[in-house]
Amino acid sequence: MPALLACVFTHAGATRAAEITDLSLHGAFLTSKFLPPKGSAVTISLETPQSKKPLTVTGTVVRGSWGMSEEGDVSRFGVLFDSVPPGLLGLLRVLISKEEDRTASGAAPGKQHTP
Repeated sequence: MPALLACVFTHAGATRAAEITDLSLHGAFLTSKFLPPKGSAVTISLETPQSKKPLTVTGTVVRGSWGMSEEGDVSRFGVLFDSVPPGLLGLLRVLISKEEDRTASGAAPGKQHTP
């Protein structure tokens, strides 16, 4: 599911800012100024409108690469989740609902921002 969700991820004891650009029940694709190595464990945390506490999920980096953006060099990497955390299904439902609303109104798909 296309998304633009601000988050942080922790790898090897360091916490870094990132953005989730794609999200499913099984994993996520992130963009960041840091690229954790393939096979490394990460913990992702993000604020959701459905919960008073951050949604936290652990997973393994399954692929990654560097690319260019308007902000300079950025990494893009995929994370396969270890399990489905409580709250993730609710977040996906909200994203799907917003995408359906945008599509019905004629807006370009995938161009949403959910803080």
